[in-house]
Amino acid sequence: MDKLGRKFHEKPKANQMNVFNRSFKFGNSNSETHASDLYKIIQSYSYQQRPKILGLICDNGPDFNPGSILVFYSLGQLWKKQKLDQLIVCSYAPRSSKYNQIEIVWGTLSQALAQLTLVSDYKKYDHKNNENGLKALFIQAQDELKAIWDSTMYNGKLVRCNNVEPSSEEDLYQTYRETKEVFKHGKNHSNHEAYKTEMKMLLAHCTKKAYCLHFTKCKTPECSHCQENPIQDMSAFEFLDKFENQLPTPVLLKDYYLGQNYPSLMDLASDEALRGVYNQEIKKTVDNNKKESKQCLKCNWYFESKADSQKHKRYCSK
Repeated sequence: MDKLGRKFHEKPKANQMNVFNRSFKFGNSNSETHASDLYKIIQSYSYQQRPKILGLICDNGPDFNPGSILVFYSLGQLWKKQKLDQLIVCSYAPRSSKYNQIEIVWGTLSQALAQLTLVSDYKKYDHKNNENGLKALFIQAQDELKAIWDSTMYNGKLVRCNNVEPSSEEDLYQTYRETKEVFKHGKNHSNHEAYKTEMKMLLAHCTKKAYCLHFTKCKTPECSHCQENPIQDMSAFEFLDKFENQLPTPVLLKDYYLGQNYPSLMDLASDEALRGVYNQEIKKTVDNNKKESKQCLKCNWYFESKADSQKHKRYCSK
């Protein structure tokens, strides 16, 4: 509780730091590899320790931009395969990346490499115009990097470093190129219908707003996924019921809310009168920005651009 009496959840303290090393030369990062990395981190914990609700705070780069249909699909697969109750993905607004905790952590990792040279004996590798020799060189560089970072402390714990070797394959997500082509060509691609079925399922379980994706399980008897994997933490869903089963949008209530700008989430949940004012402001904002902010009439997807709308219509139909 702050000095104005507003209730807040305690900010989580930094826990285990995980790093994945992969060579851009032999396998670059994308939304699918990131989802695979997150899956591996979750699976490394015991079943009892795995999260029921996972929240991700990301930068707004192409691999994690919630406005990207590829990011939506990849993280939707993570939500589905990990059987999470909820997956909340938020990116920082423009010019706010200075608050990104990963950027802060990266300073510790970079400091551990100061004045060090990886693969000082690189000349022993025949890496010029030799694919296998170059792969071997990258593997040794990754091994040396892993040894350094595995012995680096962050917030009282050793960093956990993982190498994705140039010759290895992602064990769960190997469809990125195909997915990209399907979303590019739409119904002209031979696998369009299969992806459309999967997309409809994910769209039915997601609210998409600017800078945010929110996947949740449903209570619909006809949904095979949610019936086979029932909600594990019902209290969180009872909380969301107060906001039409989605996270509330930050709304300016300066003239009403203690002279401050934005009400806290906990106060909105506990104060019905405050929620009433909040809902009025939401309606007013939507009414005043109908051209700029359009929502799909069939699902909880808020369009950010004309291209976003066109791609969305290929897959959203009931």
